[in-house]
Amino acid sequence: MKWRGRTRGIVLSALALLVTAAAVHGRRAALVAPTSTPTTVASTAPATTLSSATGPTTIPFAGKHNEFYLSYPGSWVSRPNPDYVLQLVPAAVGATTAPASTEAATIFFDVPDLPPHLPMMITLDRIQNGYIDDLRKSHAGLKVEESAARSVPGAQARLVRSTWQARGITYTDEALMLIHASSVYILNSDADADHQAATHAVFEQIAPTIRWGSSERR
Repeated sequence: MKWRGRTRGIVLSALALLVTAAAVHGRRAALVAPTSTPTTVASTAPATTLSSATGPTTIPFAGKHNEFYLSYPGSWVSRPNPDYVLQLVPAAVGATTAPASTEAATIFFDVPDLPPHLPMMITLDRIQNGYIDDLRKSHAGLKVEESAARSVPGAQARLVRSTWQARGITYTDEALMLIHASSVYILNSDADADHQAATHAVFEQIAPTIRWGSSERR
């Protein structure tokens, strides 16, 4: 099952008045594993089951220019993906390329590339509309189950939860949309029904670790 990256929809919705002379090309992503074997990042945690939500360690992660910091549990490992700043999968499947395992539980963090813009052009409503519109292009019948403000220091934030059916399976997408210093940041998780609870737990473990700038590093 291939997924379309959300960045393009977000940019076109949020900056429609500015994108006139050139097309804005966003990233495209797939939740199926690549045909070549990816290089995985070794985890310090022992092998766990796919549904494991906690680990013995937390792994720090910083933006390329130290513009943000977060951490994630050691029971999940990063998988290189050029379409996202960070992709995480459970350590139990981190070294595999099985599509079913990758679809079952994945967490992403991304910083969409935006063209020059006025700060007032970026709003949470526009980000949500672009994100959901793009999801619906791939998932007919998608429903927005929740859209609620979240408290994140130094940022405007909103949690949007959506669900859809595919091959008789219910999938859930949770997206924490953030605006900080005129930039957009998105933490999102995707999971099937069997792994949603565990994936949600890790998502909620990561969300409060997001911090801005070197002075906030932990």
